[in-house]
Amino acid sequence: MNYDLNTAEGMKNSSNWLQTTIIDNVKDGGTWLVPRSATVIHMNKRDRVATITAQGKPDVALEPVFEALGWVVTYK
Repeated sequence: MNYDLNTAEGMKNSSNWLQTTIIDNVKDGGTWLVPRSATVIHMNKRDRVATITAQGKPDVALEPVFEALGWVVTYK
């Protein structure tokens, strides 16, 4: 499966994965720890705001994929 964010297919696949695997399974107000980058994301599902509260190493894929789903990414 193509997850290259620089292609339409890859962005679609990445967005679908984020929606069905993470967003649909985390409760509103919940937190997701991204294992590959040790990033902590607080998820306000009602307002569609993902707040990065801690980041081990930069993960350049997170922000564009959230934004492709209509979410706003903020940093705290």
